[in-house]
Amino acid sequence: MASARDSLYLIDASVYLFRAFFSLPDSIKDSSGRSANVIYGFADFLMRFRKASDANRAALCFDESLTTSFRNEIDPNYKANRPEAPEDLKRQIHACKDLGKLMGFPVYASPRYEADDLIGSLAHQNRMTGGGGTVCVVSTDKDLLQVLKPTDEFWNFSKDERFPGRNVPEKMGVQAHQVADLLAITGDAVDNIPGLPGIGKTTAAALLKEFKSLDGLLRNLEKLKTHSMRGAARFYEIISQNREVLDRSRRLTLIESGLTVEKDLNRLHLAEPDVAGLERFFEDLGVGQRLIARLKEETSKKTSKKTSKKTSKKTSKKASKKASKKASK
Repeated sequence: MASARDSLYLIDASVYLFRAFFSLPDSIKDSSGRSANVIYGFADFLMRFRKASDANRAALCFDESLTTSFRNEIDPNYKANRPEAPEDLKRQIHACKDLGKLMGFPVYASPRYEADDLIGSLAHQNRMTGGGGTVCVVSTDKDLLQVLKPTDEFWNFSKDERFPGRNVPEKMGVQAHQVADLLAITGDAVDNIPGLPGIGKTTAAALLKEFKSLDGLLRNLEKLKTHSMRGAARFYEIISQNREVLDRSRRLTLIESGLTVEKDLNRLHLAEPDVAGLERFFEDLGVGQRLIARLKEETSKKTSKKTSKKTSKKTSKKASKKASKKASK
């Protein structure tokens, strides 16, 4: 059985960028007097993640824009309720991509596809190309639950809440593969996706349990009209009158999984942090001395541990050879 260390950790970077932006004071400044709270907080997260996960393979997936996603072509109102990121935040996000690379992470971003799509596609590539191990999605975004297979995991790192894909029904009331359908029916206010009026999460989950999928529901819509489910006739009318909305919302909630994000999955292996490069990065920034000191200490401990293991193995091999020679005499 594969260990958690063998999992492919797919990190929704935006969650941790915005967490740093809103939780750390903008009094954290760089040498030029510009805010550096996001950079500092993201660096802290990456260090804590590497230590807590002991991951071999991972990827940082970034969102590029609120207005250039293919979903904006489907519906111009998609995420229109969100303000554009201020220039100061955009500058720090760009720096965080460089920071991620220096920390040894493969970094991915696209102007057309969101981080969710990159994560969904990398998860699919990992399964289809024999990448080995399970997938662990590191995020707080419920949309990403649809990416999980039963043995995969979802990790809310900030709260240290971690659960397998098989437990998605406990969280959402539906199976992981039904999450996009659920969100299409109920809508998602966070992303400005409209749902069906008068149908909430409980009813939507009941419909999906009965008809298995949104496609199954629409194929059998006439059956719903006379179904024994309480309110079935009313639901039939709502769905019939809003099929166009439902179809559009489904296209918005479904995460793309067919992209070739990385041609060589061997590149998903984490490299050792570039300590010298990080020293220069934070020296130019004018902050982060404590982070660098912490990184050096953790790197030193890791190196000592590896050296100790190698020495132990060599000693064990020598002892085994001696015992073998004695036995042959």
